[in-house]
Amino acid sequence: MHVLIIPSEHFVTDKSPLAGIFQSDLANLLASNSVKVGVIAPGFISPRFLLSTYPFAKVELLNNVNILRQYRRRVIPEKYRSAAVLVRQYTDLGMKLYDEYVAIYGTPDLVHAHGFLFAGSVAARINKQNGVRTVVTEHSSIYLRNVIEHKYFDEIRYVADSADEVSAVSAALAQAIENFLDNPKVTISVLPNQLPKLEDRAIRSTNADLDDGFRFISIGSLDSNKNHQLLIKAFAKLAIRENVTLKIVGAGPLKKSLEKLSRELRIENRVFFTGQKTRYEVSQLLVNSDCLVVSSKVETFGVVILEAFSSGIPVISTRCGGPEELIDSSNGLLVDSSSVDEMALAMEQIRCDYAKFDAKNLVNDVEKNYGQSRHLRSVMDLYRLALGQSEALT
Repeated sequence: MHVLIIPSEHFVTDKSPLAGIFQSDLANLLASNSVKVGVIAPGFISPRFLLSTYPFAKVELLNNVNILRQYRRRVIPEKYRSAAVLVRQYTDLGMKLYDEYVAIYGTPDLVHAHGFLFAGSVAARINKQNGVRTVVTEHSSIYLRNVIEHKYFDEIRYVADSADEVSAVSAALAQAIENFLDNPKVTISVLPNQLPKLEDRAIRSTNADLDDGFRFISIGSLDSNKNHQLLIKAFAKLAIRENVTLKIVGAGPLKKSLEKLSRELRIENRVFFTGQKTRYEVSQLLVNSDCLVVSSKVETFGVVILEAFSSGIPVISTRCGGPEELIDSSNGLLVDSSSVDEMALAMEQIRCDYAKFDAKNLVNDVEKNYGQSRHLRSVMDLYRLALGQSEALT
């Protein structure tokens, strides 16, 4: 089988090393299991980079994955362009890369686009002009948050109707997309993200000594959706009477205001902002923590939750979409996304009941349900259905 992957964002560049990382994980998984796989990544460079360099390799071979990138500079911001213009720009550039890819590596059996906009638009054009079967997997939270720009309604519905198979990374997101499409002919299956492969991933010691204090950690962009204000206020209630610390990993526009909030609550000596970290650095921070806390308003899935489980630590999360499908009483706690008191109570409860969360059980369960073997079976089932080869095998 020959699969061509199209991300809807830049693909693992020096400036944006985590952009397209989930598509990179998928490509590497397929390539390591004897699937011929390539990536075309059309896109545009934001006007904020007009006065700076934006290096990228146009042609690259990484881990047996053939990659073609092409990013053009945009002078007028996307929000000021019509949907028709944006779709045409992306699809024209995508078709240019597709034709170059086919000339070098041959015609794929299947195109797997990630996102209706704009990878799905390119896939729909490939299908219409070349007859190649297509799969579209949606990751975006705009459907759960109900903030889809009206100008894109028709294009999203066209792409969904054109695809041979459509999937989303969680059941909550799939339901939200089905509600938006309102098209009985389009069924959204669920294709969860995989647990990222990381060599020598460390695991928390089952007999960790908590006498020196309990260590909470939060990982994510410092923006309004991640809802760090709620987390910090809840943590402050616990920090008054308990020996606890909180590391907040990530970067974003709210960093200064969150630091100010910590000072106002007089917990600045207990809350540590680490900045952006690499995947390996995150894994080291997780294994040296006792509990991950997700305080988001909306999450379509929650790969960081899988990473926490694979490090042997439980998770507290708000009920915000995807996490409800990952967390139960065996591996963590779920709380309301707007209740500081409920979050504070959960943080205290998980500290008091910590002995019930066995590190080895957490690791075994996440590997079984979201590890590479399970993900590969799910992806290949989806591809077989798209190609009309058979019913799903799992």
